[in-house]
Amino acid sequence: MPVHSRECGGFTLIEVLVTLWLLSFGALATALLQMQALKATHAAYQRSLASVFAADVAERLWFGLATGSPDDAWLADWQHERSCAEATGHVCLPGLQVELENQGNRWAITVSWNESRLHEPDARAELDYVVDVLPESQP
Repeated sequence: MPVHSRECGGFTLIEVLVTLWLLSFGALATALLQMQALKATHAAYQRSLASVFAADVAERLWFGLATGSPDDAWLADWQHERSCAEATGHVCLPGLQVELENQGNRWAITVSWNESRLHEPDARAELDYVVDVLPESQP
């Protein structure tokens, strides 16, 4: 004689649907976390490039000071080459702008760029870099 009891029933459709909902919610949360990680990684990469570019500008200023011509005539061409205006395969920052400000024995270098990938369309990021030039090292 077969025995039918509620204890031998197995999973109900409601339990399966709740489990699927929880799994899909977890997968969506994981995808959102991955997207945030990509944004942070890309922002860190661009900030690292900006830091390298600012150090390059500082070295060019030091060279100009050492040769007695601390001008920034080279800056426009330098900036154009690193601004992603041309697809030449080199490392660049989109919408790169570099500003130099002489403050006596100190040069302030401001590097700004478009950070529109994975962010708001008109977002800009900025990095400030300061170089102290000691008076005894000036020509």
